[in-house]
Amino acid sequence: MNRKIFFALFITLLLFPSHIHALELPDKIHEWHSVSEHVMNLIATAGNKDLGKCTYKNYERESPRRYLQVILTEGSGTGSLYVPERVNDSKGVMSSPSGYEIVNVSGHNAIIEHHEYMPSALAVNVSKDIILTLESGSMDDNEMIELADEIVKNFYRR
Repeated sequence: MNRKIFFALFITLLLFPSHIHALELPDKIHEWHSVSEHVMNLIATAGNKDLGKCTYKNYERESPRRYLQVILTEGSGTGSLYVPERVNDSKGVMSSPSGYEIVNVSGHNAIIEHHEYMPSALAVNVSKDIILTLESGSMDDNEMIELADEIVKNFYRR
C-alpha cells in the first residue's frame, strides 16, 4: 500500500475515533412516530472516559393503538449482548414467572424476554458495540421482531 495513503488513513482514524458502525433511530417508522427522546452518555467514573451513549426513544401509533420504547446502546462501553444457544431456565432473576425465546433479527442474535408484571423486551446484538432493545406491553413478539428487523435493515450502517 502506498505510504501516503496509509498515513492519511491512519491520521483519519486517529482524528475520528467514533465507531464505523452506527444505528440511527428515526423519528418515524411507517405508522410509528416518536413522541419523546432522551440521550444519556455512558461515562466511566475513573478518568471521566466517554464509553458511548444510550438513547431512549418512545414511539406510538394510532391504529391499533400501541406504545413502544426503543433503547439503543452504542459505544465501547456497551459490550456484546449475551444470547445463549438455547434457553435452559425460565426462572430468570425475578421471582415472577418469566420466559425467554432466542430469535434471529436481520441475521443478528436476539432474545425475547417475558415477565408477568413487566413489558416484553426484545434485545438484538447488532454488533460488538451496538445493542438494540424494544420494550412494549402492547405488542406481541412477532410485531416486535418485525419492527426490530425494519430498524436494523433500514437504519444500520456498516
